[in-house]
Amino acid sequence: MNTNFKILWIDDSRDYYESTEELIEMQVRRNSLNPSIRFFDDYEEFRQIELENFDEEIFSRYDLLIIDY
Repeated sequence: MNTNFKILWIDDSRDYYESTEELIEMQVRRNSLNPSIRFFDDYEEFRQIELENFDEEIFSRYDLLIIDY
């Protein structure tokens, strides 16, 4: 059984991310899962790294998306 819970978090406020990251991780752990958060504070960086070779597999990379738009 895979107990990893992968989160993609895109937010231009690193302060907000840093202030809530621990809360999110604690909640995930309460559900007996291991949180793994990939954070980007710049959408263009995310696009270049994650979407460069876009395919349908990207939809199964993460269990949760947190995106500040």
